[in-house]
Amino acid sequence: MAAPKGRGSTRIYKDASTMQNDPPPGCAARIEGEDMHQWVGHIDGPDDSVYAGGNFPFTLTLPPNYPYEPPHIRFQTKIYHPNIKSTGEHKHGFGVCIDILQKNKGWSPMFTVDRILLCVRSLFTDPNPDHPLEQEIAREYKTNRAKFDRKAKEYTQKYAIGKIANGKSS
Repeated sequence: MAAPKGRGSTRIYKDASTMQNDPPPGCAARIEGEDMHQWVGHIDGPDDSVYAGGNFPFTLTLPPNYPYEPPHIRFQTKIYHPNIKSTGEHKHGFGVCIDILQKNKGWSPMFTVDRILLCVRSLFTDPNPDHPLEQEIAREYKTNRAKFDRKAKEYTQKYAIGKIANGKSS
């Protein structure tokens, strides 16, 4: 069943207002341009993680029937993480694997943009190597944590230090 006409827009603008007036710690997002379904933002690497000091820009695309289907988040910089696609060149960004963004797994229309971003940011301190996008990184996380930590810090230094929300260097 399709969302009632106008309901999705009201929800999107409410989410945008929350992100403007009361954003979650370490997260920022806003509607990009005229299309309320296209957002940009960034997540700051938590201080207590190997991603500390990093600024990780992303795009967020809300589907036409949001909130009944989950949005798509794509980071605009490489991140060494088992749940974030980082290998190869991806002109549309690097996808995220988290249950709450999967329609038939953990998604609920109750999730708002601010809650989604908090969950994604929590991956920076608590990766889920048992359900990875990057098998080799997950294996390394589980079997050689020191090596994983070193590489994650190197990626953060190389790709995310000095970045701003639109993905350009400062």
